[in-house]
Amino acid sequence: MNVLLLGYDWTVFKDAPTAGDTRTRMAGYARRLDELKPGSTLTLMSYSRERLSGIRRGGDNLWFVPAYAPNPHLFLLSGWFQAVHLPKHLWPDVISSQSPFEDAILGLLLGKRFRAKCEVQTHFDLVSPYWLKEHPIINCWRIRLARFCYRRADLVRVPSSRLKREIARQLGIEDGKIRAVIVPSSFAGSAVTGAQRDAVQPDLPGGHSQYVLYLGRLAWEKNIPFLLDVATEVRARRPSVGFVIAGDGPQREFLEREVERRNLHRHVHLLGQVPHQHIGGLLAQANVLILPSYYEGLARVELEAYAAGVPCVSTSVSGADDMILNGETGFIVEVNDLPTFVERLTWLLDHPDEARKMGSRGQQHVLAKYAYERVVDELVRGWIGLVSQK
Repeated sequence: MNVLLLGYDWTVFKDAPTAGDTRTRMAGYARRLDELKPGSTLTLMSYSRERLSGIRRGGDNLWFVPAYAPNPHLFLLSGWFQAVHLPKHLWPDVISSQSPFEDAILGLLLGKRFRAKCEVQTHFDLVSPYWLKEHPIINCWRIRLARFCYRRADLVRVPSSRLKREIARQLGIEDGKIRAVIVPSSFAGSAVTGAQRDAVQPDLPGGHSQYVLYLGRLAWEKNIPFLLDVATEVRARRPSVGFVIAGDGPQREFLEREVERRNLHRHVHLLGQVPHQHIGGLLAQANVLILPSYYEGLARVELEAYAAGVPCVSTSVSGADDMILNGETGFIVEVNDLPTFVERLTWLLDHPDEARKMGSRGQQHVLAKYAYERVVDELVRGWIGLVSQK
């Protein structure tokens, strides 16, 4: 059995220090696939922003294929060219696209070409009103494209139970056709206590008594102005608390300007993009992780925080109620509800013993439901089940 994944993570072709854990996850998928179906292969064909050529071996049964295009939207064309020239021993039985857009169209076309089953993934809340608001005209069209692809796919995979319900309800997709499986994180293999905590970076800046951590892209959907509003309010109430923001993105310059304008530079510390292997170190030093987003699919950073025993305060986005037991392991707050968000956050900071207990309960919850090996097994068995469908 052969599986072809279509994606956009170009870092799998480079040894970038800030690359994520895609290579690690792919190796885990390939290993489990071979255990369940000996002789199987896994191929990741990914958009490449650089002219790269040749199939690259990532393991005994793992392959990486670059598909260069001037921009990601042309991945449909370059991906088709690369796929039809795959060696016969890699011809797919299952094709899984990362999104329900151009790469899903590519997956459906390749499905006909190779007579393969097609899975369409979705990793963000495309039925959120905030996503529509971001680019109203374009995103209305993209929802129609997503519905078109969902209806023609053999399976739709989403990362949260809420997104599964909303896609079924709002887009009229049969519930039984949608499968909720999170993207696994190697941090959730076990409690983060060993090597991942040993890889701690130098002490966090500012010498604060407590730290609030934001870890993620600096982009519109993450509601960065609200994050700064939270920091401003907490600084006024708890001047010894520091905010650490780890990540990069299009709103980086805005964030830097606002930190200076609000005179937050002694309380808000921008680390930029950090290597994935340092995430455990950041979490080991944090008291609370916050997620102020407008929308998500499922924020894996919450999974990683709970694996480290760190409680979370999150806006009510897709995936939050899968990760957080509200009031037991952390708090879920409505989007843009600043008073409640600040109240919940300061309560955790003021009650460190209770916060640690909540983080510990959250750790038990995510390791029981979303342990790395368990999620990898569920994901791979989904592909095997697809092949068995008539």
